[in-house]
Amino acid sequence: MNRENIKIIFSSIRHPQSNLVERYNKEIGRFLRTLAGNDHPSWANWCQAIAEIMNTTVNETTGFCPLELQTGQKPERFWTKYVPTEPETKTYEQICDEARANIQKKGQARAEKWNNEHKTTSLDIGNLVLVKALRVPSGPAQRVAKLLSLYEGPYEIDHKRAEATYDLKNPRTGKIRGTYHISNIRPYFVDDQQTEKEGEEKTKNSRGQGTEQIRRAPKSQEKAETVGDNIANDSTRAEGGNNHQPGILPPSVGRKRSRDTADRTPDQKTDRSHQGPK
Repeated sequence: MNRENIKIIFSSIRHPQSNLVERYNKEIGRFLRTLAGNDHPSWANWCQAIAEIMNTTVNETTGFCPLELQTGQKPERFWTKYVPTEPETKTYEQICDEARANIQKKGQARAEKWNNEHKTTSLDIGNLVLVKALRVPSGPAQRVAKLLSLYEGPYEIDHKRAEATYDLKNPRTGKIRGTYHISNIRPYFVDDQQTEKEGEEKTKNSRGQGTEQIRRAPKSQEKAETVGDNIANDSTRAEGGNNHQPGILPPSVGRKRSRDTADRTPDQKTDRSHQGPK
């Protein structure tokens, strides 16, 4: 590859649209379904013929066939023996430059069409996101793919490679998770009351902590008010329903009890003390 000046570019995980090889794999599948659809074990017998057809077919995007882009020469056709054709006058560099221009033109047209039909969400470095999970069923583990979670995470954005491609890492360990397209990730929002085990501690700012304190205050205040109301209700029942300040026993309660005790004779006190349980 170094001799041919071929540069390796890794595509996003679970996003085959960015890999040109996947487009050819799709065509290979179409050929095999047509040629070996009734005899599946014979698929290997058709590989050489399929490769020759694909290498000598003009690509719609580049405007040239793969064999011409690799060698600079047009493949021989059987009709050239019967129909005269003009000789190729372009140099190899001109062919590559024209193919590169065609690729950029086609790519820009597809990008404009996609952007007009879809809205791209822009994320910043440090944001937490969820990743679309690879749901794999398992019979021994009694795991059903449709019942598994759609997303997993959260992960933190470590690097922005392109407008819609991001490198993700584990926020706890710092290990790189991989490169993902925006179509496979979703923003992750941390609750104000979420603990450190459920989310990252760095996502809790001063505003979130203040809200948590404000939320606790009414609970203690409500408890204090409830105790005061209970005392007030007991006092009201003892007083016979008279109005008084909540939480304070009226002085008449203590005086009434003292008068009842003072009005009794010693014999009455003794008799009451010897009375058995009712």
